Amino acid sequence: MSRVHVARSPGERLVAVKVLLAEGPVGDADRRRFAREVSVARRVGGVSTANVVDADPDAERPWLATEFIPGPSLHDLVRLCGPLPSDAVLRVAAGAAEALLALHEAGVVHRDVKPGNILLPLDGPRLIDFGISQAIDITRTTLTLGTIAYTSPEQARGEESTAASDVYSLGATLFHLATGRPPYRNTGDTLRLLAQVSRGDLDLAGLPPELAPLVTRCLRDDPGRRPGPAELLDELTPAVAARRAAADGAPWLPPQWLRLIEAYEAEVRALEERRPAAAATPAAVASPAGDAPTRDLRAAPPPDPRLRVSGRPPLPFGRGPAGPGRRFSGVWWLVPPVVLSILAALIVLWVVPDRDNDSDAAAGSPATVTATATRTTENSPTPDPTARAFAAVRTGDCLDAYKNSFTGRWSAEMPKRVNCEAYEAHVKVTSTNKDDGSDCPRGPDRSHWLYDSGADTKILCLERQFLPARCFPAKSSGDDVEGDLMAAWDCDKGDTLPYPYEFLMQMTSPRKGSSGDCSSDDGHRYWMWRVQGGEAYLCAWRLPPG
Repeated sequence: MSRVHVARSPGERLVAVKVLLAEGPVGDADRRRFAREVSVARRVGGVSTANVVDADPDAERPWLATEFIPGPSLHDLVRLCGPLPSDAVLRVAAGAAEALLALHEAGVVHRDVKPGNILLPLDGPRLIDFGISQAIDITRTTLTLGTIAYTSPEQARGEESTAASDVYSLGATLFHLATGRPPYRNTGDTLRLLAQVSRGDLDLAGLPPELAPLVTRCLRDDPGRRPGPAELLDELTPAVAARRAAADGAPWLPPQWLRLIEAYEAEVRALEERRPAAAATPAAVASPAGDAPTRDLRAAPPPDPRLRVSGRPPLPFGRGPAGPGRRFSGVWWLVPPVVLSILAALIVLWVVPDRDNDSDAAAGSPATVTATATRTTENSPTPDPTARAFAAVRTGDCLDAYKNSFTGRWSAEMPKRVNCEAYEAHVKVTSTNKDDGSDCPRGPDRSHWLYDSGADTKILCLERQFLPARCFPAKSSGDDVEGDLMAAWDCDKGDTLPYPYEFLMQMTSPRKGSSGDCSSDDGHRYWMWRVQGGEAYLCAWRLPPG
C-alpha cells in the first residue's frame, strides 16, 4: 500500500511522489518490492509514460518521484463522459501500442495494463504504474494478477506473464473504451470472473464492427497468435494518418472528453502559477505580510490527517536519517519536525490511495487538488458549503439529484454538478434566478430547487434528463399510471420503493413531436408522457414486480 502526493520540486516542477506506507518500520519484503518498482520505472522513459525524476527505496519511508501527468485516466473518462467513438479508439490504441513497444524494448512487461493505468493528457496517452511490472532479466515471478477484468488468461491461470499478456490487456482496455464495460459477463462476482478470464470466455456484444479485427486479435487466447505492439503500430499508423487528414484539423475527441481533459490541464496551470512561500526559516513563513492580520502557522492545527502518512512523516526528497545527502533535496527535507504543522503551507499536496481502487497515481483530479495559503486571515467568515454549491451552478449544468414529487424533497442537500453524459446526470439547469420559482417552466419533467439562507436566495429551474433503460417510480391511478418523472430509481430495486410508489416504469429515449405512438411489438404495454414543453413525448413500460 502506498500513497501518491503531488508536490513541488526545488525547481518549482510539479511531481507525483509515491510513498510506501507501513504500520511501523517498512518490512524487508515490502522494501524489496518497492526497490524493484523503482528499478523497473528507471528503465522506462520517453513520451509515452511518466518519467522518473528521483527515488530513494532505502529511505525510512521509501519514495519514488515521477513526472506529473495533467490528465484523467481512461477509466474516469469513460465513467464520466461515456464510451469513445471508433476513430478515437484507434488513436488511443496507437498511443498505447507505442508505450508498450517502448516498455518491451526496455525488457519490461507491465502486467497491469487497464483503463485506470492509461492517462490521457492533450498530447496523447501515457502508460503509468509499474507496481507489479516485471523486468525480464531481474525477476521471473509467475503469479502476477493485475486487475482481473483486464488481465490475460495465462495470468489468470498462474502462468508466466509475457509481452503478449500486455497486448491482451490492451485489447480488453480498447473494448472498454468502445463499450463502457470489460469484455466479460458477471464482473461483480470475482471468482466467477476469474474463471471466465482463465477460460477466455469473452462477451464481445456491443463491439463496433470496425474495431472487431483489432480487438479480437489482441484478445486471442493463445499468446503466440496475438500481434505484437510493433505490428499493431504498423497497422494503426496509416489508418490514424488517414483519419487525421480527413478531419482537417478538427478535434479527434468528443466534446465532453475534451472538456474534462482541458479542465485537468487548466487546474495544473493554476497550480503552477500558485507559487509556494519561501521555506528558508519558520520565522519567515510565519511573519506578517502587509497590513493583513495573520495567524502563526506554527501554532496552527495539523493538516487534514488524510494528507499525512501514518508513522513518521515521509521524506520524499531526501535520504532517511542514516543515509547520505542527495542531489535532489526538496522542501520537505528543509522543514524541521517542530514546524510540521506548516507543511501544507510549503507544499501543494494531493493524496490518493495507491492502485487498490483503480485510481491514478500520476494524475490529479481537479476536484481534489488543494493548496493552503501561508497567510490566513483571522475571523474571516467560512462560506456555507450549500451556499457555495448553489452559487457555482450555471445554466446548462447537469446535476446528480432528483426530486420526489410526492414529498417535494430532493435526493441531495446541495447540487452536485456532473458531466451531462454521465449516468448520474438526472436533471439539467435551464435557468437560474432569485425569485420564488414561479417563472420556471412547468411540466411533469420540470421543477425548481430553492435555496434560501435568509441573506441570499437562488432558484434553479430544472428539466429531467431522460436516457433509455433508466427507471422512475410510479403508482396506479385507476386504469392509468401516475409516474413521477422527476424521480430516479435503480431498475433492479423495485421491491424497495417507499410509499406511495407501487412499481417502476422503464423509459425509452424521448421522441420528437407533440404526439406519437408508443405501441411496440416487443410484448410490453407502453404509457406516454408529453415532455420538454410538449415538444417531445416519452414512452415507458411497467416493470414486473421484483
